Amino acid sequence: MNNVIALMNSELINRYVNLDPSDTVRQFLMLTKRFVKAQAICDAVQGYPSSYCWVIMCLHFLLRFEYIPNIQRADINITRRRNNK
Repeated sequence: MNNVIALMNSELINRYVNLDPSDTVRQFLMLTKRFVKAQAICDAVQGYPSSYCWVIMCLHFLLRFEYIPNIQRADINITRRRNNK
């Protein structure tokens, strides 16, 4: 059975990761996932945020401080980076 929403969520994450040619975004997300698993704070059944939730929180952080562009806004230039606006 295809879960369309899950596929769309994965595509959104992939698009944000692929915007960064230096691979820093992917490394940040993977580091966060490893950290929260090591700290045992990544388990939705136990009442903690899921792995997907941690990734979305990281992307929100990066968006909030303009390390990555918001690709969901129609008026944004995708090539804009924090250091060269």
